[in-house]
Amino acid sequence: MNTKMIATGLAAAAFALLFTGKAHAQEYQTAHDVWNFNNAPNSAWFFGGNAGYDVNKGFGYGSFPNDVWANNWQKNVWNSVNVEFTPGVAAWGGDTTTCTVTAEIQTSANFVNGIVDVWNIKNGALGAQLGQDYFGASENYNEVSYTFNVSASSGTVLLDFGFWGTGTPQWMRVADVTATCWNFND
Repeated sequence: MNTKMIATGLAAAAFALLFTGKAHAQEYQTAHDVWNFNNAPNSAWFFGGNAGYDVNKGFGYGSFPNDVWANNWQKNVWNSVNVEFTPGVAAWGGDTTTCTVTAEIQTSANFVNGIVDVWNIKNGALGAQLGQDYFGASENYNEVSYTFNVSASSGTVLLDFGFWGTGTPQWMRVADVTATCWNFND
């Protein structure tokens, strides 16, 4: 077992006890998986509407030179960048896990109604929606973070960053996408 993870988990429990007067039942993290989708063109990313990759064009975030993007000028057309991953919930022997997705998102100044959707995919079909969050215009890269729960029966998770076209030109770039899923001991 990773002593750094145990120390981090114990520090979090101590912090909760100090500031809330209650210790969490989840005292330390026992396992975790991390997926880094740093936007290198690979089979992990797929697109809806007018979307694709920028490779080494200087549009990425931080030390990551690449980004995925979507843009649109048509009304009522869905544009998205999508990636799937499978949390190891069943392998951990648990029923559920908590996952956090972070991404750096940059948009045009007139951008409206960005959506981060989290779905489960089972047997190749879109299943239950696990969560949804929104983001707005940000002319500089801005971190978006979303936390959701996944059950062992959920299967593969689909992350969908997108927007509906408004009839005026607008765009978004998504970079440095990371998904981290934790399993906790009760």
